[in-house]
Amino acid sequence: MASEKLTQSLLSNYPRPTAGTVRIRDTGIRGLYAYVGVKSISFVLRREVDGVTKPLKLGEFPAMTVMQAREAAEKANTQINTTGAVAISSAIAKRSAPTLKTALDDYIRIRQKTGVKPMRDSTASSMRDYFDSYLEEWQARKVSSIRTLDIVARHLQLTENNGPYAANRAMDYLSSVLGWAIYHYAPDDDHPLLPDNPVKVLTRRRQWNNEVRRQTYVAPAALPTFWQAVQELPEKAKRYHNQAVIARDCFIVSLFTGMRPYEIQRLRLDGVDLAKRVLRLEDTKNHDTFEIPFGKEVFLVLKRRIEFSCEVGSEYVFPASGTNPRGKRSTIHMRSYVEKIDEALGGFVSKDLRRTFETLVGNMMPPIPLMIQKRLLNHKTKIVDPNDVTAGYYVADPEEVRPHVERIAKTILKLVEPKKGQAAS
Repeated sequence: MASEKLTQSLLSNYPRPTAGTVRIRDTGIRGLYAYVGVKSISFVLRREVDGVTKPLKLGEFPAMTVMQAREAAEKANTQINTTGAVAISSAIAKRSAPTLKTALDDYIRIRQKTGVKPMRDSTASSMRDYFDSYLEEWQARKVSSIRTLDIVARHLQLTENNGPYAANRAMDYLSSVLGWAIYHYAPDDDHPLLPDNPVKVLTRRRQWNNEVRRQTYVAPAALPTFWQAVQELPEKAKRYHNQAVIARDCFIVSLFTGMRPYEIQRLRLDGVDLAKRVLRLEDTKNHDTFEIPFGKEVFLVLKRRIEFSCEVGSEYVFPASGTNPRGKRSTIHMRSYVEKIDEALGGFVSKDLRRTFETLVGNMMPPIPLMIQKRLLNHKTKIVDPNDVTAGYYVADPEEVRPHVERIAKTILKLVEPKKGQAAS
């Protein structure tokens, strides 16, 4: 066990062990240690109380700085000197038994700051959505109270009520939080909060659902019905009219661009250049910057949406309208509106519009070059041919793509028009 003055530079460059944990005792603060593990570095206060040395985990580096660790250690030392075993026992109990909600919040906060690939805002938002939708009553439970039988029963219940995909994603997210929490809140790596991640029981029992990739889309014959249902959203809204208008416009942009639903819903004002008629997204699903032109129909939608966002002071193009006093979201929540379109079409999910766009693009005559198709959908161009070095360096200029965008828009406008004999929208 080494004794050194803990510094940011020392811990940042300290060699990680291949197994076990290396302890570094701080020479400045009594009982303060840095536990250097294979994957993480933790600050731990070790104090002898009533003849027994008890470890108290203070936090993880670098989310907690050395200065913050020293301040926390000094505060804990003061409490221990005053009340002895009572202080450290209550502190250990408090840290070792967080609620699932606390664990989720801490996990997202730290993962967004650390790691080879810090967590994106979209991933954090998705995790919160799944926890709120499918694990809401569990969030008040202590992490240490969640058992394998709880996992088995909830996964089966979600599969029956919400489908195989939702059940798997909810448990995936829960597994990530629990797997992190049982070590983060433990006094050290040798004494985890739980013996094992309880979600692993789904693997042992072979209970994970088999997921089949969706192939659904809005067929050309159904596009007039879809279009009419979308246009009627504001008219049929019994309350929160502004929110229905935003949802309508979100569907329109999705149909004309083929963008991923979450990319549209979280589109920021600084990602839209109305003068150049170009959309720009940073750090998308494939980690590329996505820049694509848009036509007249999308321009009109984005113009009115940006004007509204500026009025309500939102940084998002499709914000929560602000008319729902109970709403806590900063961006539009589309679930209820997707359900309305689903009722009109007899089957619909948000990503159907991306598959619809992709189908239209693939069937255009004369055909759109494959490299342009991939650019339109923000797919990596190198997967055309893994051995094609040129494809890996290919970058389509927005103006090269624009004529194809305009062709696609004209095709869509023709398809959404009611056929003769159908009622006009």
